[in-house]
Amino acid sequence: MSILLLEALRLGIKFSYIKNNDKIIDETIIIKKNKINEKSDYNQIIKNIYDLIRKKNNKPSPLLIAIHSIYGGSEFKDHLLVNENTISKLKKMITNSAIHINLLMDLIKNCQKIFHQTPIKIFFETSFFTNLPEQERYYAIDSNLSNKYRLIRFGYHGLYHEEALDFIKKKCQMNDDSDYKILSICLDKNSEIAGIRGKKPVFVSSGSTQLEGLPGEKRCGKIDSSIILNLVNKLKWGPEKINQLLIQESGIYGLTDKKMSLNELFSVVNSKYQLAKNLFKYQLLLETGAAISAMGGLDYVIFSGIYHKLGKNIKNYFNKKALFKNRNIQFDFLKYNSDEIIIDRLINNNKLLFKGDKK
Repeated sequence: MSILLLEALRLGIKFSYIKNNDKIIDETIIIKKNKINEKSDYNQIIKNIYDLIRKKNNKPSPLLIAIHSIYGGSEFKDHLLVNENTISKLKKMITNSAIHINLLMDLIKNCQKIFHQTPIKIFFETSFFTNLPEQERYYAIDSNLSNKYRLIRFGYHGLYHEEALDFIKKKCQMNDDSDYKILSICLDKNSEIAGIRGKKPVFVSSGSTQLEGLPGEKRCGKIDSSIILNLVNKLKWGPEKINQLLIQESGIYGLTDKKMSLNELFSVVNSKYQLAKNLFKYQLLLETGAAISAMGGLDYVIFSGIYHKLGKNIKNYFNKKALFKNRNIQFDFLKYNSDEIIIDRLINNNKLLFKGDKK
C-alpha cells in the first residue's frame, strides 16, 4: 500500500511518500521567485514529485493521494474524497480565503492531471470546528456581514484536537451520553487551545484567521484592532507592511528580536527572553480559564503538537497558579504530528474508503 501526502505552501509543496507504513520520501520543494500562481511552476513541482516516486518505486502512482489543508471553511464538515461537488464548493469559497483555496484547487488539478485516476482525499483542519456553538462562532458585529464574508471563528489545528478526542473516546469508552470535558492544548508554531465537551468543541482560542488567539513564533496573536489603525494613521503603513509585521515579525520573534522556536524559548536561560516566556504562559493561562468556563468544568488535559513535551512545563506553571487546585484532572501527551495522524486515519480508521486498500 502506498500513500502520497501533500500540503500546499505559499512557496512550494511539502510532501511525503509512504509505502507499507514507512516514509520513503519526506521533502519540501520550494518554488523560486515567489511565482506560486504560475501554472507551469505548480505543474512542474507535481511532475518532480512523480519522478522522485518513480526512482523509489517502479509503480509511481500511489494508491491514494492525501492532501492536508489548513482551511475548508464551514462547507466541509468532514474529511472527504475529491469529486465534482468538492470542486464546486471550493470555487464558491475563493472569496473567503483566496490564497488557501486557490493553492488547494491548483494542487488538486495538477494531481489529477499527472496522477490520472488516483483517488484524492482532503483533510481539513477546520472541519472539527464547523459545529461550534453560535455564541462561540460569531463576533459582535453585523450578522449580515459575518454570514456574507464568513467573518466567523475557526480553529486551525483541528486534526490534533480531533485526535485528542479520539484518544479519550478509546481510553474512557465514551458513548453518546458521555459528557467528558477535555482541554486540548496544541503546542505548535502557532499554538491553540480547544475546549471539547462530550464529542463537540465548545471553545477555540483561534479566530477568523490564525492571527487571533495565542502569540506564535512570528505572529502577534490577539491584538487590539485600533493598533492597526494607528499604524496606518501615524506611520502611513499599508496593508502589506502591516501584514508582514503581524504575521512574520511579531510573537516570540518580535519580543526577543531573534527567530527562535517555542521549544528554544523555553530551553534557554536568558533574562532578555523572560518577557516572551511570561507573556506566552500568561496568555495560555487566560485562554485555558476561558475554555474551562465554556465547558463548565474539566476532566482531561491533552497536550499535542510538535512541542507537546513542553506540556510538562506548562502543567507545572498551571499548578503554581492553582488553576487545577482541588480538581481530579488527568493529563496525557500525544506525540503524533499531523502527518502521522492523517496516515493513521487512512490506514486504521477509514480503511481508505475504496476497494484495493489492502494492496
